[in-house]
Amino acid sequence: IPPFPDRGHNLFDSFGDAASGYPDYARIPTIGNSVSVTVNLGNPGASCGCNVALFLLSMPASEVNSWGGDYCDANCVGGKCCAELDLIEANVHVLQSTSHPCSDYKTPPAASEKLACNARGESFVKFGNGAVDFGPGPQYTIDSQEP
Repeated sequence: IPPFPDRGHNLFDSFGDAASGYPDYARIPTIGNSVSVTVNLGNPGASCGCNVALFLLSMPASEVNSWGGDYCDANCVGGKCCAELDLIEANVHVLQSTSHPCSDYKTPPAASEKLACNARGESFVKFGNGAVDFGPGPQYTIDSQEP
């Protein structure tokens, strides 16, 4: 996945208009409504204070954000808000999945009102954080240092 300057890595359908520097985002078709990925957090890997994330967004936003693009998320980064599903938020010690719904959801392209989005989110899967189910090393049920 190619890096996008100052905003991490994004999955694009194409790189859009070269003059604007903003990509065309892809609608990713799923087979059987599922997604399968392999994540390598590395060894020693991202640790405390770091968040390796894989997330889905209800974008593009209907209007240009403060960066001049159409990115949106439930935290309203860039000033535009939309529903977000964090499939993976992890480091070598913890992993969680979090839903960030917006109560005024509309089919994209659309933007939600800031107060309508659950920026904090509701975690529905949690591993690690002191438990033996997830962590760095073979003593954990899921060894976070293995892909």
